[in-house]
Amino acid sequence: IGEGVAFDPSVLRLGGDLRRRGVEPLSSQWHRVRRGIFVPETDWARMSPTHRHAAFVHGAALCREHGRMVFARTASAAVHGLPRVSAWPEIVPILVDAGRPVDREKLVEADDMAVPPRAKTRARGSGPVLRRVAGMCENPVVLNGVAVTPVARTIVDLARYDSLENAMAAADFALRLAMCTTEDLMAEVAVIPKHGHGRPAARLVADLADSRSGSVGESLSRVQLFRLNLPRPVLQ
Repeated sequence: IGEGVAFDPSVLRLGGDLRRRGVEPLSSQWHRVRRGIFVPETDWARMSPTHRHAAFVHGAALCREHGRMVFARTASAAVHGLPRVSAWPEIVPILVDAGRPVDREKLVEADDMAVPPRAKTRARGSGPVLRRVAGMCENPVVLNGVAVTPVARTIVDLARYDSLENAMAAADFALRLAMCTTEDLMAEVAVIPKHGHGRPAARLVADLADSRSGSVGESLSRVQLFRLNLPRPVLQ
């Protein structure tokens, strides 16, 4: 199962439902995604790292331990099926106060490390940590029942809070599959406050992203050429 195809949460099962049917989810035939959420071991073995991360996100949404959640950054990228160069992190970002429309120009900027420790919520059981991060999204999209930031917003957030390599891989891929447009990326950059965290990096990704980039490896090569101050290659 590769990138570009959204994870199908129908394979997830609640532990309580399985036990009511006489199935013990703690047996070797089941993999625990997080406390109370299981998936058949055969399905887990076939999943890509992207879909495994998305499985945790969907599992967290099923538990709804934290009320209404809009997933962002890497969590949103996994749900959308965007590729990633680095290993998927042990952090799953959820936006704070995501249900209240506000002026994004007035938001207080904060990166992950600036969030107070008491605002970080560890998921019960094994799996990544749910972390509340500063930010709003007035127009989340719902994919298979999970609210996430739109693709263009997700890519811009990756550019601001992740690495250039990961953001470029996601941006090129999304443009190639028409999941968003360059204009969408530029529009997201435009609403970042003038001195907002990561604004130059987001503008750079929006400028460098190219739908003609044929693979993650090609995206990485173009990042290296940029860092070496070499001419931008002409893609076929």
